[in-house]
Amino acid sequence: MLFATFLVCTINEALFALYPLFAFTPRESGGLGLDEAQIGIHMSIRAVTQILALIPMPHLHRRLGTKRLYQLASISWPITVLGFPVVSRLAGAYGEPDAPQVLVAVLALFIVWMFTVWTWPCLMILVNEAAPSPEALGRLNGASSPV
Repeated sequence: MLFATFLVCTINEALFALYPLFAFTPRESGGLGLDEAQIGIHMSIRAVTQILALIPMPHLHRRLGTKRLYQLASISWPITVLGFPVVSRLAGAYGEPDAPQVLVAVLALFIVWMFTVWTWPCLMILVNEAAPSPEALGRLNGASSPV
């Protein structure tokens, strides 16, 4: 459980740090070549998609259970990472980061990325379920806290 929390935290923070760098990097170097305002818009859209992903989560949690929902959400991590080169290739092919094809690819990347948000509450539920006593729960929550 603690290792899974460590991995999710590391991957999550890495992607949050890498996307603005990817978006700012010139297209010739494999990025999108966006300016600061465009990056801010992209990050805002990404944040909204992740907030929207939390709306169906209680229903999915009841239907699939914690473990299955966590597994489903975890599949989104590698797909998200693989989306970066796809978006980069499209931006290079169309020469414009604002080309409709590139914007659709970025939106698709954000939609896949949004499902990763389910890993956090699932991990916390799994930690709570794994604790045999309130004292153990306190220790597990303290040890698994990402901050």
